[in-house]
Amino acid sequence: VQPKPARAKPSTKTLVHYAVDAVLVVLVIALAVSYMGVKSQKADVEKELAAVKANPQSLVQKQTTDLIAKVGALMTLPSDEQPTVAEVSDAETAKKQSAFFVNAANGDKVLMYAKAGTAILYRPSTDKIILVAPLTFNK
Repeated sequence: VQPKPARAKPSTKTLVHYAVDAVLVVLVIALAVSYMGVKSQKADVEKELAAVKANPQSLVQKQTTDLIAKVGALMTLPSDEQPTVAEVSDAETAKKQSAFFVNAANGDKVLMYAKAGTAILYRPSTDKIILVAPLTFNK
């Protein structure tokens, strides 16, 4: 019985070639998975856009509902009415018009509950209620 000849060790060049091939295969798989994810997200965005185009008011209602839920998690809100919602777009001008806006910043939201006579200044960027004040109407 003759002993089996020793197997030759692969050269460094061959090992590098195998490593490069393995990296390329992993890269192609990762790119394919990433592409499928982007394609799926694009389809979701297009579906949402079509829904908004079909009923633009639904987006406003969803944003209002989400805002009420966020503020409602921070304090008890009147449950018998829907608030009128506004956004502070020019805080400097608003500060000159009313003391209610002294600490307001652009992007803040105002929830006005007419029947309850309450106004709430909410800052979405920090998820904080800035001020709750009686709602008064000038006649």
